[in-house]
Amino acid sequence: MDTPYNFNLRIQEGLLDQSAEAQAKYKFMTFNADLVVENFNFTEYSFIDSTINSLFFPKFGEYRWINITNCYFLLEQQLTMTLEGGNVKIDSSTIDVSIQNRVAIFQSSSSCYLFDNYGIANNYIWSNNLFIGYNVGGYTSLIYIQNHGNFTLINNRFIDMRWIQSDISISIEHIWLNCANIAYTQMIIQNNTIQNSYPTMSFIFFTFKFQKEGKQSVIIKDNKISNLTYFNPGVFVIQKFNQLDLDIVFENNYFENIENLFVETSFILVNSPNLAFKNNTIKNSVIPTFISVGIKLKKFNDMGSANIEYSYKFNQRQPNDSYGQQIYQFSINRGYYTH
Repeated sequence: MDTPYNFNLRIQEGLLDQSAEAQAKYKFMTFNADLVVENFNFTEYSFIDSTINSLFFPKFGEYRWINITNCYFLLEQQLTMTLEGGNVKIDSSTIDVSIQNRVAIFQSSSSCYLFDNYGIANNYIWSNNLFIGYNVGGYTSLIYIQNHGNFTLINNRFIDMRWIQSDISISIEHIWLNCANIAYTQMIIQNNTIQNSYPTMSFIFFTFKFQKEGKQSVIIKDNKISNLTYFNPGVFVIQKFNQLDLDIVFENNYFENIENLFVETSFILVNSPNLAFKNNTIKNSVIPTFISVGIKLKKFNDMGSANIEYSYKFNQRQPNDSYGQQIYQFSINRGYYTH
């Protein structure tokens, strides 16, 4: 095309019907098909603000994959969207979020047979990517995942990137699902870097909120975050309504120059009786609470030791919730971190 999205010119040339100019443009829509995209520069010059307006939109793709590699994206509307659990992997690409209103919506399929064989569907993978840009166009989550899907964020870099001022950023919600076999899903946040040139509000939060159905495994390890200022709800929030069948591994993470402003908020907030919290380091930071853990059960497994470059302690409180059960809350290093 002589200019991006110049449908009028193609109509004049007789290559498109007159109605094409007014029709909704779905860009790359696949139907029960795999798609491989490599080495493209995608820059969006105009768009229609619609929930289903996405650069890549797989349909009937539960067993299919969209693989995107070594591309550059400067978009106004979202990069990927699926409502049916299509598999998507974005690798070794650059995502400039400066003018984007959201990066992705991933809604997995709730068909029970898809959970009988782990990994055949509902997989969303980001690996080896670079996120940049100060956003001015966003109004919702950076990445939003709904229903019981597998999410992997590995070896990515968020360098001087800022999302909108919001309490939602990278958000996962698992809603009602009733299957004969328990649906198992896994969330992996590993070896990522969130780094700013100076302490700033990046508005990059990880909020995972699960209803009572399914079994979830959350692994957060080997990540590095530096020069980050945050407020409510915290940087890592992992919650499940009934606190059953949720396993959390939080280890070998490194945090430096972290500050909490405005509202006193824990850096990490989890509620699960099955938590492995080991070898995490925080230094040169000013925060009220490093990790808060609230559980309704009587058993607390494998808390381990926090590898923090400062003295630390556990402060235990036992308030009652509305059901009269005991909630055990632990706070590590309540106070200021200086090194």
